Amino acid sequence: MKFLPILILLLISYSSESEVSIFQHGATEMETEPIVHSMNWLRKKIAEERNIANMNELKWDHHLEQIAESLKCGDMENGPDYMVSIAPNEKLINQIFKIPLKKQDKAILKVLGGLAAPGQTGFACAEFFEKCSRKDGVEIDGICLSGPNLKNV
Repeated sequence: MKFLPILILLLISYSSESEVSIFQHGATEMETEPIVHSMNWLRKKIAEERNIANMNELKWDHHLEQIAESLKCGDMENGPDYMVSIAPNEKLINQIFKIPLKKQDKAILKVLGGLAAPGQTGFACAEFFEKCSRKDGVEIDGICLSGPNLKNV
């Protein structure tokens, strides 16, 4: 999976160059479609590389969006019906590129968390408006939640 860091960079650059941010509040389906498409493309590549047969397609989940928007930097814990992931950003990816190549895949999958989990069916992301960083100093722009079989609101 040596190409995974490059795929993630492409996803981040695509999302940042599009008119819609991954943090779009109350986004319409038309606005989230490019983000969802990119995430599903990335999940497909992960599934192909890891021989995962049951990688579900993700949809933007407005219920998860509401939960994500209510979370703060210190709330980065999985909930009863969702998994928390750091919203990927360029600084985080640059730090991953500093890791030896053999360890990059694990680092990326750790960052993606539930976004790379086969059983998830919905996701949403929200921006942190207060400064937030990991223990190692990497700034966190926002949070993404993914969950199985949640009803889209």
